[in-house]
Amino acid sequence: MKQYPSGYSWPTPTAEHLGVAPHPMGSQRAFPGADRYLFVLGLALTGYAVMGRGFAYIGLPPLFIGEMLLAIGGLLWITGRSVRQSLSLVPMSLLMVMIVWVTIRMVPYIGAYGVDAPRDAMIAGYGLFAFIVAGFVLERPDRLHTLLRRYKTFVLIVISLGWSVYLLYRQMPDVFPKWPWAEIRMVENKPGDLLVHLAGATAFLVLGFRRSTPWVITLLLVGVAVGVIGTRGGMIAYVLSLAVFAVMKPPPAKFGRLIYAIVLFAVLGLIVDTSSLKTSEGSRALSTEQIVDNVLSIFGRSDSFELNTTAEWRMEWWTKITDYTVFGQYFWTGKGFGVNLAKDDGFSVSDDQALRSPHNGHLTMLARGGVPGLLLWLAVHISWLVYVLGAWLDARRMRRYTWMGVFAFIMVYWTAGMINAAFDVYLEGPMGAIWFWTFFGLGMACARLYRERPTFWDDHDKEDAVPIQPLRTHAWSWGANPEVSTTVGA
Repeated sequence: MKQYPSGYSWPTPTAEHLGVAPHPMGSQRAFPGADRYLFVLGLALTGYAVMGRGFAYIGLPPLFIGEMLLAIGGLLWITGRSVRQSLSLVPMSLLMVMIVWVTIRMVPYIGAYGVDAPRDAMIAGYGLFAFIVAGFVLERPDRLHTLLRRYKTFVLIVISLGWSVYLLYRQMPDVFPKWPWAEIRMVENKPGDLLVHLAGATAFLVLGFRRSTPWVITLLLVGVAVGVIGTRGGMIAYVLSLAVFAVMKPPPAKFGRLIYAIVLFAVLGLIVDTSSLKTSEGSRALSTEQIVDNVLSIFGRSDSFELNTTAEWRMEWWTKITDYTVFGQYFWTGKGFGVNLAKDDGFSVSDDQALRSPHNGHLTMLARGGVPGLLLWLAVHISWLVYVLGAWLDARRMRRYTWMGVFAFIMVYWTAGMINAAFDVYLEGPMGAIWFWTFFGLGMACARLYRERPTFWDDHDKEDAVPIQPLRTHAWSWGANPEVSTTVGA
């Protein structure tokens, strides 16, 4: 049996395997502008992940880079060949209904609130990125391979720059100048957003889609440690999304030495005193004690006044939103798009009124769109979940391990995004929303592609298949043999 090479190499699929040859779901003559667009979108997503809100302010007010990408991508999608295929999927149809409904509800508020009305409506409007990404992948399925290969590079960027830039911004914010047209620094990232990406990176490494050397694991765990100290919501998102991943990952994928590294880092955290380092303007120290305090505060047992106060503040606001919508006068309409909910509800935290929405994207939909808006929101995500999990279950039954891995990886981003959105202003802005809806669309495209071409990854399952090994050997590669559950393509 052929031995797996010592160095990691990305398999080169055949043309038929990738769908480059004429196929009902892929065309060799697809519009080349889509490939260039996906490359630029990838660069923008990387910028959002590393620079946070600072990257979002690149552009000419009020049109920033996110809106420009949305307009260009939407034009390319409309002129492409996959519009009908995208809209034929039930979750995507429901998403379009939600976007149209939010748009209709937003228009009456433009006169009173100006640009703030469409700005608030973008919690649904950014969902158009799902159509763009799904359409481009369905138009030519080889783009799926390209996107995953580019994510391999992104993993290195986010585990090395994400947490280090965040710490630098928190320790010495003046290092980063402000944009001339806004009181926003060029780097303003958040630990919760970082942990969403680190959850995806962790899953990617466990699956073996990227080689995980000791220094890669070290950088990853340092980033996770910095992130979980800075935010409780992000910590919950990271842990629960990987718990879902542990259930969904293919049997050959093992956490391996990652577990040992976590134990080692925990021991070092108890020994080394880093309490002088802060991860926020307040009092959160870079220490093991702070992590324990964050965990205890989730259950209301922390002695930290700051942590308990923010938890109470959130619960009071969320309760008030429920009262005036589900049980009150805004049941059908909500307060609309454009109104500053923090000010209107009496929960402002600063004089500049920078905070506009509650730290919960799901309740933002309820507060602005009423119960009908929340029901549409839930219908979109539940239908997506059913559609993707259905494909994963079939892949599991057929022992198509590569497809299982791809779906598990996508599910990590969806789960982490939904949980982080329940504790932070995440889906209301482009930093989190564009990432989230990109993976939403990618999940739809993969589920559709799996149903049409379940053997998409199987061309490598030939005679040179090798046994699947734990993570440390990096042997798990693209392609799973549906007949032999312990082999993959080399």
